[in-house]
Amino acid sequence: WSTRRLHTITRPECAALHRRLGKDNGPIYANRVLALLSCLFGKAESLLGWSGPNPTEKIERYKEHRRERVFSPDELRALLGAIAQEPSALWRAYWATAVWTGCREHSIVRMRWEDLRLDIGQWTVPAAFSKNDKALGIVLLPPVVDALLELRAKSGGNGTGWVFASRRAPGGHTTDVRHHWQLLKARAGLTDPALIPYALRHSLGSSLATAGVEPDLVVLLDLP
Repeated sequence: WSTRRLHTITRPECAALHRRLGKDNGPIYANRVLALLSCLFGKAESLLGWSGPNPTEKIERYKEHRRERVFSPDELRALLGAIAQEPSALWRAYWATAVWTGCREHSIVRMRWEDLRLDIGQWTVPAAFSKNDKALGIVLLPPVVDALLELRAKSGGNGTGWVFASRRAPGGHTTDVRHHWQLLKARAGLTDPALIPYALRHSLGSSLATAGVEPDLVVLLDLP
């Protein structure tokens, strides 16, 4: 839509975009894009004197229950099976890290080889890449270590320093995992739009609580 004039963008088009994003990327993402569009039309009014209607008005937003959705055991098994079948060593390592550490996408995509001690299964997340601006040590379970070792062997460390390097991304590392998440979900047979990467964090916390870890400790494990 970057070349469209404001008056040509209609409410039905915005509603269709919202529905499509809700199906493909989840309700949270769809709502945020619609909110961004609404903000842009508001800015056009205040900065450019636009006097036309805001086509995002009266479009019903999705209800957001992101923090309530976790993977069921069957869904998690299906996801792990899909990860095992993933042909790309990079994406196998990425999703293994996401599943078994519960870390945020923001931190995982910025993983660097120099921050890893695969011989002892440890990842030190630098303060600059963590949520609370504090360096944090993360224990890497064997499935993660194995996937990272395989990636390093196949990529030769890739020469960039980034574990999840990307030639296309401006920063030199992967920045957006949403498209591949949809491919992974399709391979796993998972269709619920609420199953987004962020749900992996809550699934880990739920599993820890189910395993008997004290609730206060689960809260303290607010991973980067």
